[in-house]
Amino acid sequence: MGVYIDYSFHAECPEPELLERLRQLRRKVTRLPLANVGKITRLDPVYQGMPLRLLRKQGYRLPSAVKARLKGKSSRDYVLQCGLAAPVVSIQVPRKLERRFMEPAVELVKTTDLWNEADLPEKVECGSITVFRRGFAFALADVMLRHGYLMILDPGEGSETVHVGLTTLRREGMPMWLGSSFTKTQYATHFITAHENVCRILDAAQEVGLLYKAQDTCGFFRHRSWRKAAPIVNAETTFAHVVGQMVSSAVGAAQRAGMRIEDVSDPATKNYNLIHVSDEPQPE
Repeated sequence: MGVYIDYSFHAECPEPELLERLRQLRRKVTRLPLANVGKITRLDPVYQGMPLRLLRKQGYRLPSAVKARLKGKSSRDYVLQCGLAAPVVSIQVPRKLERRFMEPAVELVKTTDLWNEADLPEKVECGSITVFRRGFAFALADVMLRHGYLMILDPGEGSETVHVGLTTLRREGMPMWLGSSFTKTQYATHFITAHENVCRILDAAQEVGLLYKAQDTCGFFRHRSWRKAAPIVNAETTFAHVVGQMVSSAVGAAQRAGMRIEDVSDPATKNYNLIHVSDEPQPE
């Protein structure tokens, strides 16, 4: 399971107002002891790279309007940023809100003459993932309609970063902005500082009217008591440490046998965090 924080963002406002809220948030978090505060990046379009890649592999020629929107926006770094701003799986976002968010894409898929849905592959399997025809249609709709903003914040060495991403689908009336992500803090070099930094980032997002919901696996975001959170944190980190020790033993044996193995997850194998609380004041 691990120690991580799930969070989602939501706002219904004009784009200039959203950008101003993001700027306010950035000013607030610069006062925190973060490892890095990234810039606010505008992404247009925002799309998922895998379905388009699969379409090309199937020999499907992307519609000219789609290709025009993608011009200069297909680099690996750009696609990665799109994935952070608009992950495939929405976290902490209720279905009702997500359905309302997707209404412009649903309408475009039903009415567009930019492509013929019948020409799209019925389904394509990629490992354990299967993309169906309607999924490909929505991927094309994303390219035509979706744009947004991303700000990446680093709460501390060894921790995963916080992704403040909000995107919208062009529609009539007031824009609706939505986003979600999660941050695992379990392997931070200074765990308590990093985890509290993430909570304070989300507090600041709530203050500027961007946070929809947040919760963490150890409960600290809700009650702000390390005394209450410590047993959960210690159980999770101890389990991960035991598994890590088993994996390290197996890796060591393989290396001694001549197999070349690189450690690409250094914090996960180096940082084992336990919390010891003595006389912490209880929150009122």
